[in-house]
Amino acid sequence: MNNNETLSGPVNLVMATNGFNVELTQGSKQTVYTPFEVKKLTLNNGATYESATIVGDEGNEIVVFLQHYISGSISLYNYYDSQLKDRFFIRKDNGELRELKYVEEVKLDEKGNDFLLKKKLYIGELNLALSKCKDENLKRMIANANLQKGELRLKLRLEKYYFSNVPA
Repeated sequence: MNNNETLSGPVNLVMATNGFNVELTQGSKQTVYTPFEVKKLTLNNGATYESATIVGDEGNEIVVFLQHYISGSISLYNYYDSQLKDRFFIRKDNGELRELKYVEEVKLDEKGNDFLLKKKLYIGELNLALSKCKDENLKRMIANANLQKGELRLKLRLEKYYFSNVPA
C-alpha cells in the first residue's frame, strides 16, 4: 500500500491481539491490513479509525486502531483493549495523544476494613485540556462523567458541540 493511497471495497474487521485488523476485498482478492499499514480508515457507516501508538495492557507500546469520535480543537478517541474495556484518549490541536484514565484500587481503612478507592484521573486531563473554556455546563458535565461505564462517551457525543467549538 502506498502513502495516501485510498482503497475501497467490502471491509471486515478481524480481531487481532492489538484490537483488530482490516480485511479488504477487491474483486476476488482479500488483503489484511494492520494499523502499521493503514493510517486512517473510514467505514460506510461513517465510523472513522486512526492508527496510533499507545501503551498496551502490559505496559508495552502497541500500534492499534482508535475510533475517532469527535473532531475539533480537542479530538476524542476510543479503544477497546484486550479485556474489552473502553479506553479513551484526547488529542489537543493535533498534539500528543493523552489517555483519560480511571483507576479503582481496594484499600484498607484504619480499622482494617477494605474499601474501593476510585481515582478519576480523567477529570484533571479534561479540565487541563479545556482550561480556556468558560462554559460552566461543560465543566459540570466533566465533573459528573463516569468514565468506566462508557458514560463519558455518551455524554461527549451528545455534547459534541463543546468539543468542536471550545477554545483549546
